[in-house]
Amino acid sequence: MELSECLVYEVLSDPSDWLTKGSFGELVALLKGVQVALCYSSRDVSEWNLHGSLRLHAHRNVITEINRAHADVEHVFSDTWIRRLQSILEQDALRDELGPVYRASPYSAGVFILYHDMEPQIGGSSELAIWRSVIRRPPMWMGGGDAATWHAFLLGCTRGAQWLGVDPSSYASRIQACFHNYAQTHLESSHGFYLSQPDAPFLSALAFQAVEDL
Repeated sequence: MELSECLVYEVLSDPSDWLTKGSFGELVALLKGVQVALCYSSRDVSEWNLHGSLRLHAHRNVITEINRAHADVEHVFSDTWIRRLQSILEQDALRDELGPVYRASPYSAGVFILYHDMEPQIGGSSELAIWRSVIRRPPMWMGGGDAATWHAFLLGCTRGAQWLGVDPSSYASRIQACFHNYAQTHLESSHGFYLSQPDAPFLSALAFQAVEDL
């Protein structure tokens, strides 16, 4: 297993290049977005490629830290926390037994925070139907409805998917463009737009227009 093939490691190596605030909630939303894109792709992506080995760790200190951060989605990663997660991934990249652990029992290790199986949730629904659901109930799909969470989720559907060799979601790309155009018209920058956290209904209204016009 190569660290260069692990998306989470790539994000943790430069959080500011991927996440608006660098919060745990954004990281989770990004991975959820990637998995939505994967559900409509024929490309096979391994769990290592997506989130590495982080959900396989049942070490008490790791669980405590992840649960603490996950309880507060606005919690911003500290340098120490980032290095701890990177260290876990670096150590496991050298372990031969990690593959069989994945195959033997994907739920056994107890840390399920960074993994969200979207396939049962999506079922056989069309991509348009799913995006309508996402827009109606953002917290159910992303874990939140603020602008930074939207940004992370959409980035997972587009840039995160592309990083893994998967075609980006055209719906996510359209919503991104809609948000960008609004920010360029009404604010100084897109970054300011995502930091300003407009009301969730306002974001959903923009996204709805973008999706229905596609």
